[in-house]
Amino acid sequence: MRKLVLALIGICFMAAPALATDDGPTFELFGGYSPRHVDLILLDDNAHGFLTSVTVNPFKTKAIGFEGELGGHFGDAVGVDYQAYTLMAGPKFAGRFERWTPWGHVLFGGQHIRGGGASSNDFGMTLGGGIDVNANEHVAVRVVQADWVYVRVAEGTLTANSHNYRFGFGVVFKW
Repeated sequence: MRKLVLALIGICFMAAPALATDDGPTFELFGGYSPRHVDLILLDDNAHGFLTSVTVNPFKTKAIGFEGELGGHFGDAVGVDYQAYTLMAGPKFAGRFERWTPWGHVLFGGQHIRGGGASSNDFGMTLGGGIDVNANEHVAVRVVQADWVYVRVAEGTLTANSHNYRFGFGVVFKW
């Protein structure tokens, strides 16, 4: 966790020179593969799935935007198939360079998990970042996205904090 926080602080410092420019996309659309470690009460498993996000960069600097993200992860733990979906939104900060874009985000929202005849809707939060490498003006490859995913599970009298991690890899389309 300490390394992730230090990496995000580093990304923010690298993004500082980009605040002076108005270059960059107004909209970004990401889609890709995502492995995730799911750790919820009795469920401890490595799941596979997808991440997709839309980012709007309305400010002149294009270094600060608003991101909405949908993720889905699927697995089988202790003989039970499950699905975990996240829907989150929040600020995204990016340093825009000619060939690459380091970025970080803080997202808030929820997680819906179901499996074995039960389901749960819980508060979720994501803190993370990544690096996009530009293929051309309108396409980039997300070489890495690393996130810490917090979920607050509260079912009846049962309350638990769940600390998970996930990664993402894929393609970013920019306009």
